[in-house]
Amino acid sequence: MFFIRLICILPLVSIVTAKVLADALVNINLNPILIEKTTNCSEVLYSEDISALSCDSPQEALDYFSSVDLRRRSSFGIQQDLSIRGSTFEDNDVYLEGVRMNDPQTGHFTLGFPLTEYDISSIKLDSNSQRVDFNIAPPKEKGILSRHYWGQYALYGSSLSFNFKTPHANNRISYEHKISSGSRQDTDFDVHNLFFDSLWAAGNSNINIIFGMAQRDFGAANFYSSFYPYEEEHTRQKLCIIKSDIRWDKFSLINNLFVRLHNDKFILDRGNPSLYINHTTTSVYGWGSRLKFSEFYIGFLFNREHAKSGSMGKYTRYRKEFYLEVTPKINKLSLNISFNETYYGKFGWLEKVSFGSSYPLNNKLSINLALSYFWRAPSFTELYYQSPANHGNNSLAVQKTLNYETGFKYTLNNDVNLHFSVFMRHQSHAIDWVKSSESSPWRAENIGSISSKGINCNLKIDLRRRPFEYLSMRYTYLALNRKSPYAFSKYAFDYLRDKLTANLLMKMRKLRVNYMLSFNNPSERRKYCIFSLKIIRKINNNIDFFIEGNNIFNTSYYELEDIKGGSRWYKIGVSLKF
Repeated sequence: MFFIRLICILPLVSIVTAKVLADALVNINLNPILIEKTTNCSEVLYSEDISALSCDSPQEALDYFSSVDLRRRSSFGIQQDLSIRGSTFEDNDVYLEGVRMNDPQTGHFTLGFPLTEYDISSIKLDSNSQRVDFNIAPPKEKGILSRHYWGQYALYGSSLSFNFKTPHANNRISYEHKISSGSRQDTDFDVHNLFFDSLWAAGNSNINIIFGMAQRDFGAANFYSSFYPYEEEHTRQKLCIIKSDIRWDKFSLINNLFVRLHNDKFILDRGNPSLYINHTTTSVYGWGSRLKFSEFYIGFLFNREHAKSGSMGKYTRYRKEFYLEVTPKINKLSLNISFNETYYGKFGWLEKVSFGSSYPLNNKLSINLALSYFWRAPSFTELYYQSPANHGNNSLAVQKTLNYETGFKYTLNNDVNLHFSVFMRHQSHAIDWVKSSESSPWRAENIGSISSKGINCNLKIDLRRRPFEYLSMRYTYLALNRKSPYAFSKYAFDYLRDKLTANLLMKMRKLRVNYMLSFNNPSERRKYCIFSLKIIRKINNNIDFFIEGNNIFNTSYYELEDIKGGSRWYKIGVSLKF
């Protein structure tokens, strides 16, 4: 089936390329592209792209990458599980301004860091290394931005961002509040996010201070078990990053100090709280340093992870990393080679290796090759968690992954961008939650080896013909072997075989309309297609009126086997700028 789909899509690629060269498209120009030109096959969403999408948090913009399956356990950024090319939500690394945000308790909280729409500069996805980078927009000397909206299910949202200057520093403080009764029973939420960024500059040096707080109170219907459909959760997260950057000649030195604190209160049955309540607090402290000289990088990282929980006990582990990276250019060939050696508590010494290359055949076409070998240790939940529905396993081994990818990128006068690639992945000692009978509790186990393969195709065309602005399409196909000694699997074999996303942006005088489509073909559930819409009407230079509709045709679908997807949800609002 994989090769049949590959053969079928290659003519499409040829047809698209031929159309690019046709006279009808000679005069078109392109907006800033989403496909970044790097040696590895990465993709980038910029702030202007994110603002045009119908998404309720910066993290939710990830779902517009076809390589990503973002399982929304609830809307508006309450909780999302990140899957990249069929990986589970524990398998991926997420970074905020170069600092790893993964939660040592569980990957369910990895995307729960505080961030508002005003703070994001770009989101970079590297599917081959299963890594996402959220980059922060630098604060400005002045400026006030505000947004207020109302919607179905008693939805109200309000946000404010204030840029101001102090001696030697530009600063920004952003705050948002979102509250709703939820689109179905026990999916209500009340969310607060606070984000502060201060950038101090002096000559060739600067210091960046980032502080954030997030508070989420929500109904967690069926989040973790269908046996207990009336769950409730309360999370609190704080983070602080202090980053210095010193540059002289060909040298640069970057240092990071960071703290991430997370508190989770989980109620198994909100109608009967005394049945089971679990409190968990986790903390991550660390220091990292990187020295660059010309094309060479050397660095280290040290951090401490701690968890204290009524269901897991009290545990601490230390992580010490040392890495080397080189980015030479030999004639036209660009290379990126890195090696990482980590000592991680009881798991001992662990290695990561990555290789990327890019070679331009001409000024329009380049070929790329990427290889990544990396590991991931079990989370504290997978090791030690105990509840009526889920049992951890403290003898789990480290999971190891080897990814390959090769493809090409085609660009015509910055008007049309096409990226096509073939990828493969092999995992050993894969970790999953499994059980042998339907009535048994879930248990974390190493289930053996998992292999997958697939294709990825991204296309963006700037139409520049009123009222059409641009068309963007992304498609990913994935085939994964299903071999497990257990009758029931919770995550590892629940993936998207096919995913297609498309955006069509239209501009008509002071009106911007963005049509969005997402077609999903899960391996374990029926396929579905979601249509969304965002309309922005510019009133004047300071005021915009907007209407957003998610799932406008009210398609019924399931994000996970026991979790129903979001229904139609409209909201209207106003954006202010001073």
